[in-house]
Amino acid sequence: MANINKPSQKPWNIKGQSKPWNPRDESGKPFANAVRVNHWFYQSLAWRNTRNDYIRKHPICEQCERKGLIAIRGYFVDHINPLGKIPHDYTAIKAACNPINLQTLCKSCHASKTNKEISQNKKQKS
Repeated sequence: MANINKPSQKPWNIKGQSKPWNPRDESGKPFANAVRVNHWFYQSLAWRNTRNDYIRKHPICEQCERKGLIAIRGYFVDHINPLGKIPHDYTAIKAACNPINLQTLCKSCHASKTNKEISQNKKQKS
């Protein structure tokens, strides 16, 4: 029988990749209504390179900076105007990676922005 080596690392631990997206609320429970509309996009090489370049150039939370708060390191590169569903074509991916529509946010600013967007979407649907 052949000796098959199992990989020692989980697939998201290869060369600095982060764990798969798993949104949670403040208590640590997974969001019940979390939708991974553009999951394929956020796993793409184009997005990961754009995100890494942007966060290297803008390491501080831009929202906190605008409010005049203490400089907090940003961990999320967020789209200022939400993307909606991205079609699988080059032009859409290029537009989604445009740094003009990006901002670095800390965890709390990203959570508050995301919650506002979710509540606005619920109001529009009802």
